Amino acid sequence: MRSNAISLLFLLRWMSVLLTSFQLAGIVWSMAKSGLPKSVRRFLRKEKSRLRRDILNLEEAEKKVQELVSKIFERHKKSRVASAGEAV
Repeated sequence: MRSNAISLLFLLRWMSVLLTSFQLAGIVWSMAKSGLPKSVRRFLRKEKSRLRRDILNLEEAEKKVQELVSKIFERHKKSRVASAGEAV
């Protein structure tokens, strides 16, 4: 009976992770469409995996991931605006 409870907890944990992954899949897809350079997308992918691996609390990990993504997008947006201003 105890192994069934452990299996159930394991299954529930993975279901929540998969649900979160599917919810964030739209963000990943939009990130590829956002025009970010491949190196920045690679950096984001590795940092997101590191955050999710290091932080055990799922809500806190996702909050940190969202902060990182928004910070990178904001920085990239500013650099695009600056480079567009120089080209004019």
